[in-house]
Amino acid sequence: MQRYELPPHTFALRALPQSSEVLVNIEHRAVRSIDCTSGETQWEISFPDGVGAYFSILQWYIAPNGTWSFALDENDLEYGIRFDHVNKTSRRITLPVGIGIPSGTCWFDPAVESELQFVTFDGLTWSLEGANVVVGPAAPSLLAWGRRVSEAVPGYPRFNQIRTDFGDGRAYFLSQDIERVGRVTIPGADVLEAEGTPEVTDLAEAAGALFVATERCILRHRDGDTSVFFEPAQNERIHGIATVGHTEHPLLAVLLRLSGGSYSLLVQRAT
Repeated sequence: MQRYELPPHTFALRALPQSSEVLVNIEHRAVRSIDCTSGETQWEISFPDGVGAYFSILQWYIAPNGTWSFALDENDLEYGIRFDHVNKTSRRITLPVGIGIPSGTCWFDPAVESELQFVTFDGLTWSLEGANVVVGPAAPSLLAWGRRVSEAVPGYPRFNQIRTDFGDGRAYFLSQDIERVGRVTIPGADVLEAEGTPEVTDLAEAAGALFVATERCILRHRDGDTSVFFEPAQNERIHGIATVGHTEHPLLAVLLRLSGGSYSLLVQRAT
């Protein structure tokens, strides 16, 4: 188990596909890539000009090749930020007036012109096309996958996803009553489910197990058995989890919030 200290207000955590790195926000001013095996910063990209002082990443869509990402803040839906991970630049993207709150559903399809599609909680599909965000239509591959998910998880609307790790072929969901949580594969729609509670905050899959996080505990569900994988100290709260790496020994990254306002990144083997 390794532990790395982070700046205050580090509230967003995502895995960088096909790597040992995770992405985190740095306060309200930048995003950073951290190697989970060493704790070293690989790169940092500042927010662009014209972004408010309290832009807080709610949804963060990562391109499957890891070269760029798009971040949105539900409290300020005037714009989003596109990060270029290769050139280490960022760009403010103006959003259409009246756009709904973004969900965790995103889609990347090289057969369509848009760079990215994402779904808002009102059920509309939006496309990022260069510097513009326009409404629908959804890519045929997204619609087909949505139908497969609906068959695999009856009663499950696609915009109940809390996160899509498209590069790893996984989407994580909460049922509307939060009695079921799980992972659906992309594009096959194979399902791995577990019981949920209203306290569930995040999900991740590694080595055939589903990890279910609340602020006070991470449970591991595997082959019908449930065990406690991790419990933080009394003065700590779990803020997010992510699966890192595609080796025989994948890692689970845990973002911890301490009572004094500081944050830590905890990394341990998921097996």
